[in-house]
Amino acid sequence: MKWLFGFGLVALFVFTALSPASAQGFDSPGLRVSPLRTELTIGPGTTLKSNLNVTNLTDKNMIVQLSSELFSVINPEYNYSFTVDTDVTRWVQFETTSVALEPGQSQRVSYDIAVPIGAEPGGQYISIFASTDSEQDAGAITSRQRIASLLYITVDGDVTRDGSLLSLSHPWWISGKTDWSVNLKNQGTAHFRSRYLVQIFALVGANPLAQMNGEALVLPGTIRRVTDTFPVPQYPGIYTVIYAIGLGDQPAQTETRYILYVPGWMWLVIGLAAVLSIMLIIRRRRPAV
Repeated sequence: MKWLFGFGLVALFVFTALSPASAQGFDSPGLRVSPLRTELTIGPGTTLKSNLNVTNLTDKNMIVQLSSELFSVINPEYNYSFTVDTDVTRWVQFETTSVALEPGQSQRVSYDIAVPIGAEPGGQYISIFASTDSEQDAGAITSRQRIASLLYITVDGDVTRDGSLLSLSHPWWISGKTDWSVNLKNQGTAHFRSRYLVQIFALVGANPLAQMNGEALVLPGTIRRVTDTFPVPQYPGIYTVIYAIGLGDQPAQTETRYILYVPGWMWLVIGLAAVLSIMLIIRRRRPAV
């Protein structure tokens, strides 16, 4: 039975390797800004007052500079691009552009968002940057920290949020946590939140056995790839998967797929059964002494 003992050790090693490892995070002291995102609707010719909170998390005095830039995205993964000195960024008028903070101090900074009377209805996207410079003790190296507070502005009027589902990437089998993804397009003039729901059903049954939901913000004139974790059923088997993807002003789109769930531990059972079967066959075919 030595071979069985050795196989058991290998199986234990593989099972341990498949177990999720714990991860520890850490906080880096510096500058904090809140809120990080603000969504608002403003009519043309209207001025709206808002606030930004800045906090010094260091043990030294800090000078924080405030500025505004236009932001957009450059790919479906939504990596950001920023543009300085545009007509839209001049909509933001700060009460002050420089704030002095003592260690641990927080301060609220007011600013106005003034939308011109002739502004076209639709989305405009501005990033308010809080930045600060710091030096090492020797004074030789200077680093800059910039944190953005994003403004998702909808200029009120005849606004459209016209979404469409371009593609759905669905795994046909899973053994544990696995990602699925969709590509969403917004042909409208303002952003929308795509709210999605993924449900797993038995091949015969009306109640979901597992589900997950979430949402993703899609900017106008862009394609966004949304990726999330697939809900894992409790037992191995073949299941029906129903996706419901929100598309702004358009009705949510429903897609039906099928999936085979074979958990990692089941592969070990299958492997052990295969080895036992092979050993039995060899034993039966071995000539008697």
